[in-house]
Amino acid sequence: MCNIASFSFPICMTVSVALTIAYGTGTSWIEGLNILLGKRLSLGLNSLITNGVTLFGQNLSWIGAGLNAYGERSNEQYTWVDSMYIQVLQHFGIVFCLVLMVILTLAMRKCIKYSDYWMLVILSIFALHGIIDDLIIYVQFNTFWIAIGGVTLKSISDFRKNKLRREQLMAYYDTVEKEIE
Repeated sequence: MCNIASFSFPICMTVSVALTIAYGTGTSWIEGLNILLGKRLSLGLNSLITNGVTLFGQNLSWIGAGLNAYGERSNEQYTWVDSMYIQVLQHFGIVFCLVLMVILTLAMRKCIKYSDYWMLVILSIFALHGIIDDLIIYVQFNTFWIAIGGVTLKSISDFRKNKLRREQLMAYYDTVEKEIE
C-alpha cells in the first residue's frame, strides 16, 4: 500500500488531466462529475483548449471572481483553473511538471524508507486535494513543502555519509592489499 501511496502525485496528476480531457466527450457521468466539482473540469478543459501546454511553460493570467488591480469587481470572463496539476502543467510546462513529479515521488519513497508514514499520508492527501485546488502548490498555503525539503536533505546527508563510508572502506582495502603484498 505504501508503494502505491508513494506515486500519489503522478497518479493524481494523470487522473486530473484525464478527467479534464474526458469532459470534452460530453458523457452524462462526466457532466455530473463536473457539476459536483463546481464546473472545475469545464474550466480546465477551456484553459487547455485556449492556452494549450508547452514544454517549458508560458506566462498565463487567469482571471478569477475577485477584484482587479484597481479594487473593482472584475467583469472579465472567469478563466481560473482550480486544478494544481493543470496550472503547473500550463504555467511551468511539461518538463518542469515531470521533474516535479519525480522529486515528489522520490520524497515520498524516502518517507517510506524512514518510516515517516504520517508524512506519507499527509502528502497523499495533498496529492488528492491538488486535483480540485491550485493553492496547495504555494508554500504560504501549504507549509508541508518545507517538510519535503527536510526529507530530501536527509537523503542527501545519508548519501554523503555512505560515500564517506565507501571511501573509508576503499582506503582500508588498499591498506590490507599493501600489507598482503
